[in-house]
Amino acid sequence: MTRETADGTREFLLQTARYEDDSRGFGIYADITDRVEQRQLLEGYETVLEAVDELVYILDENGRFQFVNKAQESMTGYSRDELLGEHISVLMDEASRQKAREYIDQLQTTDEQSVRFERTATTADGTEIHCEDRMALLPGDSDFQGTAGIIRDITEHKEREQKLQAERERFRVLFERLPEPTLEFKFDDGAPVVKDANPAFEETFGYEAGEIVGESFDEYIVPAGRTEEATTLNQRVREGKQFHSREITRQTADGTREFLFRPAVYSDGDEAFAVYADITEQKDRERQLREEQALTETLINTLPVVFFAFDEQGQFMRWNDRANEISGFSDEEIASMHPAEFVVEEDRPTVYQKMSEIIEHDTTVSFEAKAQNKDQSITSKSSLPCPVAAE
Repeated sequence: MTRETADGTREFLLQTARYEDDSRGFGIYADITDRVEQRQLLEGYETVLEAVDELVYILDENGRFQFVNKAQESMTGYSRDELLGEHISVLMDEASRQKAREYIDQLQTTDEQSVRFERTATTADGTEIHCEDRMALLPGDSDFQGTAGIIRDITEHKEREQKLQAERERFRVLFERLPEPTLEFKFDDGAPVVKDANPAFEETFGYEAGEIVGESFDEYIVPAGRTEEATTLNQRVREGKQFHSREITRQTADGTREFLFRPAVYSDGDEAFAVYADITEQKDRERQLREEQALTETLINTLPVVFFAFDEQGQFMRWNDRANEISGFSDEEIASMHPAEFVVEEDRPTVYQKMSEIIEHDTTVSFEAKAQNKDQSITSKSSLPCPVAAE
């Protein structure tokens, strides 16, 4: 019963007795507040343990279940009654039990209160699951009294971990075999610090991965005069400003070369990969082509005769300055004209016919025609042979 005392309400056990003549009696109040509170606390613990969807257990010194919670049934497939009194071997094989014995020895010889380790278990239907066991020794004066712990099913976690490890291994193989120089790096106070470099990078730039790991790669491969450009590039990568690629110049073991820089950012922008595609030869070919085109244009424009090229539809593609001078037409006008419009009306059928032969047979033809300029005056009194070919 509950009674009000000088220290507040407390729980009592009332025992009464009467004298032999039944004229009087007495009552004894035994304060059981602490006992009630302890029982309530234990009931609370039991409620929590029953709600845990994991295997909460107590094993005696012989490894037999003295307590298991009911909620574990969904994990093991065994009911509480099926496990109570059974040996731990119903769930754990010898290798798993041996691992547990080693940790028990560790707890007995150290000041550790508990240990956490992984083990496997076999459920009622024969399925093997991966578990994590947090185990402690039962309290006792000296001799081993048994163990208590919580076993959690981590099978899905292990499968994800194994899948992630396999993905990492596949990526590592890809990283090592990439033909393009590639770095993995992270930003540290704004500097791109190397985490790893693949063999192609080592060969191209002349640095072993071990030499530059932990260092800013800008200090090794950015040529003099390119520091500001590199800093701006790093900032764009770090701020997540997307760009597919950027042409850059970097110092290699064979001197400066041209690269197409392609970043791949991960980990919220703090880490990234840098792929360097060597485009030096491509850039050299482009420069050579531009020079050849410039030379060709110069030669064409210095010809003393009219030069032009047209496509399969008869549209002008290019012409020299002499064509403007003789015809009197501007570039805009020539661009909208047909080659036949450069000759007199009676010679135009010939032009159309010869152009068809050029396009159909991919050949060069010669023919005579009277040319006329913008004001339709004939520019030459005599007809001249005109070698013409499609470009």
